[in-house]
Amino acid sequence: MSTPADKFLDWLQLYVDTSGYSMSRGMWIESDANSGKKYVAVWIQSGRSPVAGVVQYPNIRLIVAGTRDGRNKGETPAVEVFADGIINAAIEHHASGCIANVRPIGSIQGPYYTEAGRPWYELNFELLT
Repeated sequence: MSTPADKFLDWLQLYVDTSGYSMSRGMWIESDANSGKKYVAVWIQSGRSPVAGVVQYPNIRLIVAGTRDGRNKGETPAVEVFADGIINAAIEHHASGCIANVRPIGSIQGPYYTEAGRPWYELNFELLT
């Protein structure tokens, strides 16, 4: 049985070119070994109440982050463009496989920066599964 995060990541990799980004369940662990990696981190959050105990509406919180010290390397615009591409994919390809609907909640939030200088943006989605 796949989780909402599994379903969302399957959808994401089907409709968005995620090459160059590592997928993470929750926050990645910062280290010298991953300083050059870019991340897509996913969290499952509670959503609306289920309908008849069958239809679920989990929310997905997504963080898209550039490399360590990416702020000083000028990566912020590229990370924003990637995040915007995810929003556009949700608008254009809102249904797939086990997901009846992927709906953006609000717009892209950011940029923010980690202590290590990674630029990051937050995106939120509601799934209908």
